[in-house]
Amino acid sequence: MKQFISSSIAITLLLASTAFANNETTRQNYTRGENQIVVLSDLSASTIEDLFSKKNPNFVLECTRGSFLPFTLKVSGEFLSLETEASYQTIEVLKTCYVKREKDTFFFSSDLENWKNFPEFFTGNLDVSLKNEGGTPTLGINLELNKRI
Repeated sequence: MKQFISSSIAITLLLASTAFANNETTRQNYTRGENQIVVLSDLSASTIEDLFSKKNPNFVLECTRGSFLPFTLKVSGEFLSLETEASYQTIEVLKTCYVKREKDTFFFSSDLENWKNFPEFFTGNLDVSLKNEGGTPTLGINLELNKRI
């Protein structure tokens, strides 16, 4: 379950809105070796399509330190329902990393040379809690992601 949620978060980050705010570290897209590097804040609908359609196998996404990524959360199914479309939350990129897709797997790197899949690159914790706050049961979800050493 944790790996499913972690992988889903990685994919969600790549599919999220292209409306980025307060990104003072934006650089132009560039190439390094055979890789076309696209900066997170410059993602367009066509580059997202290229990534998921496998049109450009040398496409690498740079998640630049200081970038902000708006996101929404949706929970659906037979038992629960949640949509946060009305209010976006933001995720701040604290450390630059790179993402690329090979076949049907996403790989991550901090140096564009050493690539690892999600569970080999990241470590962390996913916690779910249920508390009573002010007489109301409250569900909490906490995700901690760090680079695996």
